[in-house]
Amino acid sequence: MAVDCAARFVEIALILERHEAIAAFGRRSAAPENQSHRDAAALVARSGSSDAVGETYDAFLELLNARPAARSVGAKRNDVEGTLQLVDAEIRSS
Repeated sequence: MAVDCAARFVEIALILERHEAIAAFGRRSAAPENQSHRDAAALVARSGSSDAVGETYDAFLELLNARPAARSVGAKRNDVEGTLQLVDAEIRSS
């Protein structure tokens, strides 16, 4: 669709440090705010792995490494505006 609209396509992944992502998932699982949070916690619980979130994180990084055009942006926890500014800067620099 980007080509059809003469728009640039920029692939961006928001990233936390591995330990931060695991901790955030744990907090969200302990106090889910919606059904998707409950579903994700249930999937991890059924996975049978003691490090399912870490393994998923590692697989995501492998995927990003296989996509040379993808850009990683460090997400700022609890700072949507700050994260958006980083995303905007990344788009402008591409």
